[in-house]
Amino acid sequence: MRIFTPGHSTYTDTLMLYGLCRALYLQFGEEFKGDFLKATRIGQQYMIEVEADVDEIVEALMRIPSSEGDRMYSQLTEARSPLGLFGERDVEEALEALRDEEGLRGYLNDLQEIGHSARRGEGRGGRGKTVKLPLIPLAGKYQHRDLTSTPKFAAKSYKACKHCRALTLLGFLNSVYGVRGREGRMIITLPFEGIVEADFFSDFFAFYPMYWEQFFDELRRVRLVDQVPIRTATYIVISLFSGDLIDAMTGAEAGWHSIGVRFAGRPGAPEVRGFCELELTSFIEGLNRLYKEGIQGLAPILSLIYLLISQGDADTLDSLFNFISKGRAEDMYETVRGAYSTLQQAKLKGVRGVNKADREFHIYFNDMARALLRG
Repeated sequence: MRIFTPGHSTYTDTLMLYGLCRALYLQFGEEFKGDFLKATRIGQQYMIEVEADVDEIVEALMRIPSSEGDRMYSQLTEARSPLGLFGERDVEEALEALRDEEGLRGYLNDLQEIGHSARRGEGRGGRGKTVKLPLIPLAGKYQHRDLTSTPKFAAKSYKACKHCRALTLLGFLNSVYGVRGREGRMIITLPFEGIVEADFFSDFFAFYPMYWEQFFDELRRVRLVDQVPIRTATYIVISLFSGDLIDAMTGAEAGWHSIGVRFAGRPGAPEVRGFCELELTSFIEGLNRLYKEGIQGLAPILSLIYLLISQGDADTLDSLFNFISKGRAEDMYETVRGAYSTLQQAKLKGVRGVNKADREFHIYFNDMARALLRG
């Protein structure tokens, strides 16, 4: 069977793709591998080819309220959750939509033709109900501080049908990486160009970042996480992916990207405060070379990365990420020089954790350099 995501935006359609794949992954288990499912990016939409019919996909989606319902409430509505940007009513409406057997069947039949959102009149000021900002952040606007001017027209809400909203919320739960600070949250998702098969999604859903939450929780505790740029947070999150997941991403016929958004304000009514889109393919390939040499991404130097963030050394972090991406000697030199200088200054100031960061720098960096330098 072939279906198309509706065409709301790259960010939103990516969430919908992951949401649908999550339902199929839970439903089909061991069958969910290889070419059982193939997703191909087409503009801002995805074409999904799957070895299942409409009734089987409906059944998979209708099982979500029992299998994922509790997790949707706990992770999407709790104020302390990195993903806690929604209200209980948002989850209730999504679960109701996923229990609507006939509605789901009609929805999936409509998705067999490209252009659902345009055909149904959804979009800004369109038909349906308002899509919450974390599910389509580009429909919002940045906070303006110039109070001397006012817009000439009122921005209309972006609207979509209940099934689009439900599938997007399911994808948000199961595909984004959330980083909670004291002043807001960063949300990171991973669109791609090209073709990705079921094996990637299996590895993605099976993966849990061992050090990721602990690392960012420590930054939040000492009031540093709000200072971390979206770009830096994205590279750190990706660098802590498992070797199997990185290998699956490298082996896919796809180019990898990220979309990161910073939200602030009340969790139930957030505002967009920042946006960052990155091309990640070369960085992921560099990480794969590290794993092939037995080096666990950047996990062995997390204390060093923490120190560089705490000392505001963004230049050295950028050099490190460039070194992993491109394997160039000049980036290695800039990383070594910058890290050494920051470590020496931190030692003079008696910064907490500097000795551990220094050990990581000396023990692991030579191995990383040998794995990455080309030629």
